[in-house]
Amino acid sequence: MTPSKLVSRTARGPLAALVLVVLALACHANTLENGFVLDDSVVLLNDPTVRDLRNVPQYFSTYYWSTSLAVRRQSLFQAYSYRPLAMASFALDYALWGGLNARGFHLTNVLLHAAIVLVLLLLLRGLLGDATLAWLTAALFAVHPVHTEAVAAICFRTELLSTLFGLASMLVYAPFLPHDLLTTAGPAAQAPTRWSVRSMGRLFFAALLLLLGLFSKETAIVAPALLTALEAAALVRTPRSEGAAGRKELTARLLRALVRLGGLALGFGLYLRFRMSALHHLGSGLDLLGFYGASPLQAMATLVAIFGDYVRLSFWPYPLCADYPENANRTAVFRSLTEPAVLLSLAVVASSLVGTATLARRRPDLAFFGFWFYVALFPISNVVFPLIVLKTERSLYLPSVGPCAILGALVLGLDRGLKTPARRLLALTLAIAGLAGGSFLTVTRNRDWRDGISLARSVVACQPDNSRGYLWLGSAYMEAHRPAEAIPPFDRMLRLVPDNWWGLLHRGLARQAAGDPEGALDDFNASLAARPSSPVRVHRARSLLALGREEEAWEDLRQDRRDFPDDPETAREYGLACLRRGRLQEGRQAVLQTLAIRGGAEPPPAIAERELGRALLDAGRPAEALERLDSAAQSLRAEPRLEVARGEALLALGRAEAARAAFEAALGSSPEDPAALLGQARCRLATGKEPEAALAVLLAALPRASNPAPLRQSLVVAYLRTGRAREADEELERMKAAGLPPSAEVVRELRRRP
Repeated sequence: MTPSKLVSRTARGPLAALVLVVLALACHANTLENGFVLDDSVVLLNDPTVRDLRNVPQYFSTYYWSTSLAVRRQSLFQAYSYRPLAMASFALDYALWGGLNARGFHLTNVLLHAAIVLVLLLLLRGLLGDATLAWLTAALFAVHPVHTEAVAAICFRTELLSTLFGLASMLVYAPFLPHDLLTTAGPAAQAPTRWSVRSMGRLFFAALLLLLGLFSKETAIVAPALLTALEAAALVRTPRSEGAAGRKELTARLLRALVRLGGLALGFGLYLRFRMSALHHLGSGLDLLGFYGASPLQAMATLVAIFGDYVRLSFWPYPLCADYPENANRTAVFRSLTEPAVLLSLAVVASSLVGTATLARRRPDLAFFGFWFYVALFPISNVVFPLIVLKTERSLYLPSVGPCAILGALVLGLDRGLKTPARRLLALTLAIAGLAGGSFLTVTRNRDWRDGISLARSVVACQPDNSRGYLWLGSAYMEAHRPAEAIPPFDRMLRLVPDNWWGLLHRGLARQAAGDPEGALDDFNASLAARPSSPVRVHRARSLLALGREEEAWEDLRQDRRDFPDDPETAREYGLACLRRGRLQEGRQAVLQTLAIRGGAEPPPAIAERELGRALLDAGRPAEALERLDSAAQSLRAEPRLEVARGEALLALGRAEAARAAFEAALGSSPEDPAALLGQARCRLATGKEPEAALAVLLAALPRASNPAPLRQSLVVAYLRTGRAREADEELERMKAAGLPPSAEVVRELRRRP
């Protein structure tokens, strides 16, 4: 029995589908251990709207990321993206998995990938009439390593949703086409010709699925483009009568095809209506985000090279990288069409296009899947619509169906065309090796997406001269509260791109967090010199305050407030400065403006009182802060954030027992809240009671703390109070390595040590 016959016996039934689903789940199961990376912080962690399902309707009337980054920075990319269904899925995940549970969000992505593999199998069975090729194509798609970016990063779920609904739309539409349209033996059969209530319902459902795909990401427009190509192929390949009768048949078929495609276009029309209502425009609007200072010829050379590399990654997905130099350096990467890499890519692209056209009659299946690759790649190719990035692996998610089908057809063709058992075994070996190799690379690659640090390390490992990779690495260390380790990557970035204002700003922030205000001040000054219009003064003001230069800090905040009135960070820092200077009304307005910018609406009175109290506490006015917090507590009873703030204010006023009661109230609502646990331990240390219990609480809270710096400070005090000098010294060494200077409380405790 040949390998193809062996596979074909099981490729038709439900067992084949089950094997594919298990394969897809197994290859991406290790992503469940991953955290939030890249844009997840913007889409999920910093966007409050995903935390309440009641906000879902507003996603359909505004642009992507509208309540977070887009409002703060007015980025053209976010303002011109419209993906309400993707945002709705994040809100649903938040409700389903009990908050920002990364494992749950990743599980949704993995299940979506498995669902796509299943829909793809069903679609290919209908289009190809070859169950074995359909199964092998779907299997290669399930394990393809180039898909790790789309599946392993939660924020790139847009690719999964748009692909799922796009393929489902094609699957529902497929019965309108001849079932053997892409087979190689003879002309295709005639498609169904009668209209019925059932066929009208099918067409409406296909249009609805297309609409859902477009609501997920604009690239779902590929589905009707591919269906148009299939309708054209059906007109060409379906036999008809001779003479006038034949022309009449062709005209009737053409009209039916146009009616069907027109019905499908209803989904696209509804999408345009919603998009226009939300964005008030249709174009990409990204002219300024294309190639900086590059001629059209240089831009063309770079795009040709990118296309060629997309072909390579589809057939040979190694090495993979989360960021490529074309994205970090937006000037033309290639300067001429005569460069070797460009010429090679041009030859690959041209030969594949010529091969697709040549195979149209002899192998319509291979021709169609070659066409699939380029059509699916076109919307994100930067040829018509300039995008924020030039080359990404997630862009190959839907286009890779074409290369997977071509590889599957080549393996099966090798098997079916050979006569000896040994050579047939070779074909089976190639198929198994391809699936096993793809699975291994996918599982291995998923580990790179475990967290921001591992991802950034993988980028600089495969692209040592990628300046943005070092920016990512430094930023990842900062998010992990390891500022001392963040400084060397920022140094490396600035060696690659000297005087980059963004890199100088980030290195300044790292030095500031590491307890080096003078070094941070130098970086902030250099950043402002490189770009005077950047929002850097708010950060410079913090360094000036740390150096005791309060009047200079005040002037910086006032100027930043004038230049960036809608920046929430500037508004909050200006508000805190006003509160410190006794300008309570002005400070209150600035703090409340911060809430309005971040939340998209005026906050309720109780929330406003709570945040104003927290601001007064940060401004060093604990007595006034407590008044506001007590006022908020009348409405927000047992609210953890409020009780923690009350506890901190009471502790600052020396009322340790009352503070302990507040922290215990917070723990009653949120038993594992690290801030409440830290406060409770500090109360025990302040009263001198139960230092051993305080130490146990601190050690238990440390792994869950989002910001371990203050917890480590109290941990040193607890070690010293319990006579564990060696452990205290070890903790001080860890703090020193992370760039965390000892607090005043730690310094006092160290002075008391014999």
